[in-house]
Amino acid sequence: MELDKNRLVKFLNMTDSQHDAEVLIAIRKANELLRLHSVKWIDLVGTPPRPRVVPGEPRAYERRPEVRRQEYRRQVRRRGSGWVWWLVLAAFVGIAWAILTMDAFDPIRTYIMDTFDAVQMDIRTMLR
Repeated sequence: MELDKNRLVKFLNMTDSQHDAEVLIAIRKANELLRLHSVKWIDLVGTPPRPRVVPGEPRAYERRPEVRRQEYRRQVRRRGSGWVWWLVLAAFVGIAWAILTMDAFDPIRTYIMDTFDAVQMDIRTMLR
């Protein structure tokens, strides 16, 4: 008895359903149909492509440690170290908050606010 591919395609089309139970039943029926005919999925789909190896280029585990280290650093740079800048910004905001809210820093806070007011007044006079 030959594998009924139309029935198999029907089961596979049912896996697009919104209902999970229907999808599960359809895939189980497809597996049952394949098992009944002693066919495996790999026989239907074919072999997966092999990873492409460039002749003469060593694999990652064969490279020298210093080359691997350079590649790792390049990947880190490519992904970015943006989190470091967010950490610096968070520390700066925390220090600024401490200066502007704690009573121990009252002279510094007064100096900063007076300087800010003076700069603001200078800008207003320049715009007139």
